[in-house]
Amino acid sequence: MARRGADLKTLLDIPMWEKIQDELAKLTGTAIITVDYKGNPITKHSERTEFCSVIRENPVSRKRCYRCDALAGLEAVRLGRPYVYLCHCGIVDVAVPVIVGDKYLGAVMFGEVRLPKNAEAEEKVERLVSEISSFQAEGDSIRSDLLEKYERLPEMEYSRIVQVADTIKSIVNYIIDRAVSRENEMLTYEYLLRGISERNTVRPHEIQE
Repeated sequence: MARRGADLKTLLDIPMWEKIQDELAKLTGTAIITVDYKGNPITKHSERTEFCSVIRENPVSRKRCYRCDALAGLEAVRLGRPYVYLCHCGIVDVAVPVIVGDKYLGAVMFGEVRLPKNAEAEEKVERLVSEISSFQAEGDSIRSDLLEKYERLPEMEYSRIVQVADTIKSIVNYIIDRAVSRENEMLTYEYLLRGISERNTVRPHEIQE
């Protein structure tokens, strides 16, 4: 078993994972970020959309983004599968939980896409939080620019979103399993070294005059 205090930052090779994350984002046409169990980012944001860049630069809406990430991860743990939902801005995001043993470490979040105008698809995705960001800004030009960025968000069918979620889940599980195996190998190695060191230590009462 991995160390009790293990977290995603210690288990993952973050620079390497970010490279994989970048490739996954490009291949799937989604934005991806990895967060801890509190919803705080531990990686950069791969392929983040212009719309979400603006939203996350605002201190108020950024807190809502973090809250969505945290709550979505917990909901994914409760359901035992990736959780597809609408964030506070009404766009689709997905939380893929990362669990080691019975400990929830965080989640890989992907999405920043819109569903095609399809009532059946919309019914399958629930809104996660009650507060809604209306994109209202002080100036009409700023609001207009933000709405324009919203309209440029990529559209994705619900079935495709689920397919991407399953793919990312498989990749994440494989990488985490490998990381935990390496961690356990190191713990075993350290335990053996400690045992050898203790056996080879000469105690004072064992020294013969």
